[in-house]
Amino acid sequence: MQWNYLTHRQLQDKISCTGTKKECEEHVRRYDDISKKQDEELRTACANQPNSNDCHRMMREALSYVGEFRSHYGKKSDIKESTKRVLDIANYSGYHTIDTLDKRANYFGAMYGYTEQPWFGVAEEVSRTDLVQAEIAGFKSWVRDAGKVIMKNGKSEFQWIYQNYHNAPANWSDQRLVNEQTDRELQNVHQSYYHRWHPATQFLFNKKVGFTPSEIDPFLDPRNRIHKGRNLIEEFKRKYEVR
Repeated sequence: MQWNYLTHRQLQDKISCTGTKKECEEHVRRYDDISKKQDEELRTACANQPNSNDCHRMMREALSYVGEFRSHYGKKSDIKESTKRVLDIANYSGYHTIDTLDKRANYFGAMYGYTEQPWFGVAEEVSRTDLVQAEIAGFKSWVRDAGKVIMKNGKSEFQWIYQNYHNAPANWSDQRLVNEQTDRELQNVHQSYYHRWHPATQFLFNKKVGFTPSEIDPFLDPRNRIHKGRNLIEEFKRKYEVR
């Protein structure tokens, strides 16, 4: 069975058949036809009209399926094939649509599911936890601007690992972490926001993004962020038994 791009509601309906075996086979076949059609509509929309509402909407739905809901439906091999079809678009003609925290989390989740590189797994988890809390606490503009830089300057690395994950060096995730945290443009975003905040706000910010507030500006030092990132990657690898 091929699990192509479907919306979450469609997937729930697809697997909810309670009729006879023949009726359920027809039910699934109908949704397979719908999913194939939507795969092609997504590809066409983002290739021909990349700034259209259809491209943005369908890319969001597709990334949600292969990102947030990737472990909910179907066999691992089927999900991987569907993920490839979506990422073939997401990494190229649809890349510009990954412009919110939720979309980035789903993209990172899909990329982890496909490449099995722990940097993406950690990026997804941080996006769904620490950064959501940071947005709630009033740091939404910082999350937005830092995310834009990460996606813009990380694009070539993401495309490379997508094409070469089978032959990637063992330290790819670590090198990706270092490249990200030593990015001068990203550092400028951090400093621009941080130095505008009141000391009490700086204290809250460090706490929300997982740094010890009692230290002096711990978040601003790239070495501290790299150290924290390496710890998160090691914790992730132990938790999910990643080599």
